[in-house]
Amino acid sequence: MTPETALLKAVVAVLKDASGVADLVGERVYDDVPDERSGEQTTPYVYIGPINRSRIETGCDPQWTVRMRVYAVSTAFGRLEAWDVANAVAEALEGEVLTLDQPFHCGDIVRAVQAGDVIDPSNPKATFVDISTIVAKGDTP
Repeated sequence: MTPETALLKAVVAVLKDASGVADLVGERVYDDVPDERSGEQTTPYVYIGPINRSRIETGCDPQWTVRMRVYAVSTAFGRLEAWDVANAVAEALEGEVLTLDQPFHCGDIVRAVQAGDVIDPSNPKATFVDISTIVAKGDTP
């Protein structure tokens, strides 16, 4: 397990349990773009996009700032549904201290640091929320 995958697992679990997200997408929260052949691309849905980390030097246990992009996808007319889902995602994660699988733990709250939309006429509408937190390895404080 890596800091990224520990955070990924926790974020997917939180989003699936968040009533505001579930009211809009049901169980359609994925850790990757759903496979259209499986029929999982019923919209709206949420999936996790790029994840990256930057090392924080503290002289103690390893820590990283981990940033993750969470996409909300919709085929409804206009952007409203996609933005409603993105907002529900941000509200579900903002200020949370997530429980991660050992040996990792969250060293800070989750912050929604950026949001935007993706306009591509040949694809469904997508919005995104970038979240950021600190993930540490070692003993939980």
